[in-house]
Amino acid sequence: MKKGEKVISAPDLSLLNEQHANKWVAFSSDYKKIVAVGDNLADVSGDSRVVMKVLPKLGYAPVVI
Repeated sequence: MKKGEKVISAPDLSLLNEQHANKWVAFSSDYKKIVAVGDNLADVSGDSRVVMKVLPKLGYAPVVI
């Protein structure tokens, strides 16, 4: 880690459920609400959003855009 970088704790993903499986999900920067859900990354990308692909077993793959 570089000097001055901030470490974030693991997000609480309790907002995710089966309807989000195999979808792209955008969270608010504090992870307190889902701000967009879509079938592809272009559907959910936007300013100051945390975006991830929700896997079928409700796992996730974070994306930096």
